[in-house]
Amino acid sequence: MNVIAELTLRDLGATVPGQLSRYSRALEVACSTAPPPYGTRRYGEIYRSAASDPAWIVESLITSAEREADGAGRLWSLAACTEDRGIADLVKQHAIDEARHARWYIAVLDLVFPGAVDPAVRTHLDAVPPEYHHGMEARSVPDSPFAHPVTIDDLVQMNIAEIRTAVNQRLQRPVLLAYCDPSRRDKLTALLDRLLHDEVRHVGYSAELIERLSATDPAALVELMLSRMRDFNEITCAEVEGLVFPLHCSREECRSSAVCSNTGRTDTPPQGR
Repeated sequence: MNVIAELTLRDLGATVPGQLSRYSRALEVACSTAPPPYGTRRYGEIYRSAASDPAWIVESLITSAEREADGAGRLWSLAACTEDRGIADLVKQHAIDEARHARWYIAVLDLVFPGAVDPAVRTHLDAVPPEYHHGMEARSVPDSPFAHPVTIDDLVQMNIAEIRTAVNQRLQRPVLLAYCDPSRRDKLTALLDRLLHDEVRHVGYSAELIERLSATDPAALVELMLSRMRDFNEITCAEVEGLVFPLHCSREECRSSAVCSNTGRTDTPPQGR
């Protein structure tokens, strides 16, 4: 079994009731047919190489905060437009979590690199996380492309995204702890534990919904999971293109090679803000 499928199903075995048989099969087929680049040793090497530059780590934490905030807005719109209250409430909780994660990534930045950002960036960061909470009614963000009821396709895409985020958090952890002053490591560890716990929980609830909504057509789920895994692999390859060097991906012309030939190389990682 592919390492990403194995790790994911092992995580869910401790947190999700039931066998998730349809979801498990679709994930196994997708990961075996289109192996995620973030499940390779090379991906870890690329991350650690880039992370040797503290400025890159600062940049990556800021980007993580921005992405979590953006994801919260997308989920808020999905929740607002979903009539099934059970599903809508789960997606709303996810949106609240993502907004909180944006704040937590900023807190991680402050713990590991206190004073690393200039006042202009600090003003930007303070405004990034949306203030979502349970007492609020979810409302669609104006003109959002996510102003529609949640579909199984949405759930598959968020599931794969959360799987990769959990992998990235595992890669981040030792690097961040190494950079952090020993006096602040306990606080940092607690934050990182909470982040990973939430990511696994998000993988779990989306897997449960995928299992429920795929009951009438399991074969279509396998096809959809494989298609979205390939899409997400290409996105991943495009993102690491700006870091160091290429990764294996599921593009048609790359499948016979252990290294993807479709991405370029740059020896200069992005600079921190």
